[in-house]
Amino acid sequence: MIDAKRIVIIGCGKLGIETASVLRAAGHTPIGLRRRPDVLPAWLDGRAVDVLDPTSLTLLPALKPDLVIYQATPGAYSENAYRDVYSTGVANVVSALQHCSAALIFVSSTGVYHQTDGSWVDETSETIPRAFNGQLMLAGERYALSMDAACVVRLSGIYGPNRLRLLERVRSGDWSPSDRHFTNRIHETDAARALAHIVEIALRAPKANNSLPRCWLVSDSEPAPYADVMHFLATELEVKPPESEVLSNHSGRRVGSKRCENKMLLESGFTFKYPNYRVGYQEIIRQLSDLH
Repeated sequence: MIDAKRIVIIGCGKLGIETASVLRAAGHTPIGLRRRPDVLPAWLDGRAVDVLDPTSLTLLPALKPDLVIYQATPGAYSENAYRDVYSTGVANVVSALQHCSAALIFVSSTGVYHQTDGSWVDETSETIPRAFNGQLMLAGERYALSMDAACVVRLSGIYGPNRLRLLERVRSGDWSPSDRHFTNRIHETDAARALAHIVEIALRAPKANNSLPRCWLVSDSEPAPYADVMHFLATELEVKPPESEVLSNHSGRRVGSKRCENKMLLESGFTFKYPNYRVGYQEIIRQLSDLH
C-alpha cells in the first residue's frame, strides 16, 4: 500500500492541475495554492496564496507538506514579472519553508541554457543565459537549491490539447520554412507525469545525505529543427507552407539552438507516453478533427 504524502503545488495552473491529478491517482494528497483558488477543480483542495506576500505564506508550514512544488509562472513577458516570480517569490517560499521538513521541487525551464550551435545539453551543461528570462529563472534555481532537500526541473517547451500555438502559427503561415534552429518540447501529459515521477524519487530520497539529484532535464526524446516540426504539422493539417520567408512575430523570444538530452530521466525509470512531437501532435490533431 502506498505511503500517501501531502504535496503542495504553488502556482497551480494548467500543468499544476494535471500534476495534481497524477499524484492523486497515485494515492497522494495534492493541495493547490494560487491567488485565485476558486478556478481550481472541485476535487483539488485549493488555498489562496500570494508568493509576493510573505504573510500569506505562513499557511505553508501549517499545511505540513511532505513536498512542495513551485510552479508559479509570470503573468507577463517582462523583466519585472519574471523577477517577481523567480526571484522575490522563490526567496519568500524558501524562507517560509525554513522550519519545515518538506522537500522542494522548483520548476524551471531550458531557457537557462545559452547554447546557440545546436549542441547537446544535459543537467551538467554550462548555463550563461543572456536574456532576462533565463537569468531570472537561473536566479530562482539558486534560491531553491539553497535548501538541502531541493531540486530543479528544467522543462522544455510544453505543448498539448490546451496549448495550440504552433498549430495556430502553421495555419496563419507565421513561420519560416528554412528555420533550422533546434527546438525541444514535452507534451503536457508527460510533463505532469515526469514531475510526479520526480516527486516519488524525492520522497524516497533520504534527506540526511542529500541524495536527491539536484537537477533534472525534462524534454522528449527528439529535438528537431523548427522548420521540420512546422512542415510536419502543415502536412498533417493539410496546409500549404509559406511560399516566401517570413519574420515570425515570436522570433524575439527565441532562446538559442540546442538539443536537450533526457538520458538521466530515462535511466531513472521514466517512460514517455509521447516520445516525440509526431506522436503527440498526431493525437492532438485527431482529437481536434473529432470535435468538428
